[in-house]
Amino acid sequence: MANITIRDLPDKTKEILRIHAVQAGVSLEAYVAACAAEGISCK
Repeated sequence: MANITIRDLPDKTKEILRIHAVQAGVSLEAYVAACAAEGISCK
């Protein structure tokens, strides 16, 4: 599997992603990977 680094991501954005991941019952990494793979919006 490939790895990516996202630099200068605002803290608020990371927190929103983390909350969505918790609500989905997955890790932050798994949530972001799924968003990228599926091309869905992670509001």
